[in-house]
Amino acid sequence: MGIRIPSAILVAVVLIGCGSREFHEQFDESKSLKGNSQVVKAPEALALKAAQVALVNQGFVIQSQLGSVVSATRKTLDSDNPEISQTVSASVVVTANGSDRSDVSMSASEQSSLHHAETTWWHLFWIIPLIPTGTAYQPDVVTHEDTVNDPDFYSRFFDAVNKQLQVMNGGQQAEPAQATN
Repeated sequence: MGIRIPSAILVAVVLIGCGSREFHEQFDESKSLKGNSQVVKAPEALALKAAQVALVNQGFVIQSQLGSVVSATRKTLDSDNPEISQTVSASVVVTANGSDRSDVSMSASEQSSLHHAETTWWHLFWIIPLIPTGTAYQPDVVTHEDTVNDPDFYSRFFDAVNKQLQVMNGGQQAEPAQATN
């Protein structure tokens, strides 16, 4: 019986300590993304196809599609440091807004990872390295991870979607997109 009380206190302390102010503010309006949703003049199926093509044209790989939700990822090496890679993961949701309009929303996150390779050497007299004998690869280390909050990132995506809708409409000028937030 005496063991249960300290266990309960330990569990309570752990739960209280794990509480994070950031966690509780996740659905606060001030934390919501800006510029990541637009209304386009196209039926849902056409808007979904335009969003997919816009992603693929920018180097994203479609990971999955479930209904009108598309998940895609783009991985690139840092131009200044080849040991650092950038991964952008995006989710796009397209919903019908009447018969000829669709709401398109995107959310993305970014991650930077460090990939380190170390060359092993054969040493003369255990001091002077002479001949490389192999390479040891260290595990990836995530150096940065966050939600993409840059409105220009989302603006460029919607520009690409609208351009693709124009192509799909046979070159007719698509109606300008309307931001929803």
